[in-house]
Order: sequence, then structure tokens, then C-alpha cells
Amino acid sequence: MKLCIVAWLLTLFTLGLGYEMAGFFKDAAHPGKCVYDGLVLSSGEEGKVKGKCIRVLCGKEGFARIQGCGTQSVAPPCVMGDYINLDAPYGECCKRHITCP
Repeated sequence: MKLCIVAWLLTLFTLGLGYEMAGFFKDAAHPGKCVYDGLVLSSGEEGKVKGKCIRVLCGKEGFARIQGCGTQSVAPPCVMGDYINLDAPYGECCKRHITCP
């Protein structure tokens, strides 16, 4: 019984997470800043990549965390469609159309 509860909680927790990667995202033209997919940020700033549901959190000397939407799924026969509004703030932009026959 305890195993079932733990498995259920882990599943619930995992569904709420997106992906995240971290590393140095530098460009010699912008020393000390984070540069990712056309976005240039100073240390301590965060921004969203235009036209994508990706958030960039800039740290020191070009070190950044890149966050995006996690895997989403629906029960058959429904299917996931396109994102509803990629220009919405991060988190809201992860919402997708769901089509059910």
C-alpha cells in the first residue's frame, strides 16, 4: 500500500515538472552576459525566448538555466495539438490544444 502511494505521488510530482538544462551560454560580443537563441540577459535577469515556450534564468559570467515545458500526454483516443499561445508568459505558454474524437 505504501509503495502505491509513493508511486502515485512521484507520478503526480513528475507531471508538474518541465525540463531544465544548465550551462554556460556565452557570446564574445556580449561579455559577462547570457546569450541564448537571440536573447541577451545580464546576471540576475530572466527572459523568455520569443515564439518559444522557453525561460532563461541568467547567472554569473554567462551561466544560465534554460527551462521548458515537460512532456504532456492525454488518454486515448484524445491527442495533443499545438501550443495555444507561445507568446504567453512562461508556464502559461505550455498549455496545448487537446482534440478528442
